[in-house]
Amino acid sequence: MACSLTSGRDPISGCGATKAGLDELKLRLIDRSKVTFGAINTATGVSTTVTVAVGAQLWPFAFDSRGFSYSEEMTTDANTGAQTHKPVLTGRLIGLSGQNRADVEKLKGTNLVAIQRTKAGKYLVFGRTAGLTLDTNTAGSAAENLGEVLTLSTTEDNPESEKYFELLITSEAATEAALVLLEEVQV
Repeated sequence: MACSLTSGRDPISGCGATKAGLDELKLRLIDRSKVTFGAINTATGVSTTVTVAVGAQLWPFAFDSRGFSYSEEMTTDANTGAQTHKPVLTGRLIGLSGQNRADVEKLKGTNLVAIQRTKAGKYLVFGRTAGLTLDTNTAGSAAENLGEVLTLSTTEDNPESEKYFELLITSEAATEAALVLLEEVQV
């Protein structure tokens, strides 16, 4: 039985991604105040444009595949009915080193947007309305938890007002090419 029969979606796309998980080598972070996205199509959840401010750039960031995950929880305020979202992106930097320490320090006090490629080739954007900050950091030397485990999330007093969305600039290849160009300082 096709899962798309009740949703009205194309049978090819109606059943979800063909590969689960995130591509740990394709995370880009940027200061939230330095990036804007085109309108998000309400029917598809897709934005087709991204603009980075002059002097800014995307910061490529890579995590180990073990434990790299994304989750999001939506809550509704009982008094106002307002709905908010709490995105949580968790990853591990393998090893204890000066470089890993320095990378963790760079994330402190930031307000970031994350653009993350999934293993199915979709580019998802987290943190557009409120931004992500370094929520927790745990370092350990035991073999099963060697390195730095980081959690980027919104703060309790400043949650996201919308869900994540997909960035698609005409095709997967065009989106990747545009993001690679944005890794250089924009002039």
